[in-house]
Amino acid sequence: MNKTLTIAIIIGFATHLFAEDNKPNPSPKVMQKNISVKSPIYDIPQEAIIARAYIDKEKMIPVYTEIHTAIYQNEKLRTSQNDYLDLSGKKIAELNSDYSKSLMMPTYIFRDLRTGAEEGLRWEDGQYQIFRKKKGEPEEVKLLDSVENTFSCQGWHYYLLANLDRLKKNPIMMKLIFPSRLDYYSFRIRPLDTTENILKLRLEFDSWIIRLFAPHLDITYDKKKRKIVEYFGPSNILTDKDEIQNVYIFYE
Repeated sequence: MNKTLTIAIIIGFATHLFAEDNKPNPSPKVMQKNISVKSPIYDIPQEAIIARAYIDKEKMIPVYTEIHTAIYQNEKLRTSQNDYLDLSGKKIAELNSDYSKSLMMPTYIFRDLRTGAEEGLRWEDGQYQIFRKKKGEPEEVKLLDSVENTFSCQGWHYYLLANLDRLKKNPIMMKLIFPSRLDYYSFRIRPLDTTENILKLRLEFDSWIIRLFAPHLDITYDKKKRKIVEYFGPSNILTDKDEIQNVYIFYE
């Protein structure tokens, strides 16, 4: 599996595995809804969350830190910024998202400050455009031909957050955008474990053939606090040797 095949699954989020068998279903099983996400702290316009990534679940080998800052207006999420810091505290990547048009389909740009690579989704001339660009190379762009049951960047996270009660019983299907492939693919999200306070979900390709070879994401939510608490899966941050790494991320 090559490097670009796996790296985009988080941003994102997206992985780069692709096959005809994994193309999105023409009849989606989950429809987008106009969901409003309110700040857990209603009297302030900004919320910051720190997340720490480790190679191991025991938190012995740290990798990087994420600082998530969300800006709210009238109790609704408007923009967010994720800064990725290495162990020395140096900023190595950033993710900027705008939810003003859609909570499920935010426009965004992810920049790797070490390599100069960029990718994301934008709204221009009345259409969504998926784009990617490597340093020193021309930008590649593709118009998104369908947005039905489609989620971009962290939009799928907010959808899951708004549907935790439903997810603890049944799997759902959704299409996720992959800027590094200039395309989107079908995924299923199913419950792995649930307790009174915790719901653990797995996000994986819909195609069982692809699932044999592709990585998956395991995400744990606190149902009472309505927040993500743990993540395991491939990271969108490469190692210093330009290699893919699986990480455990713990949210404070």
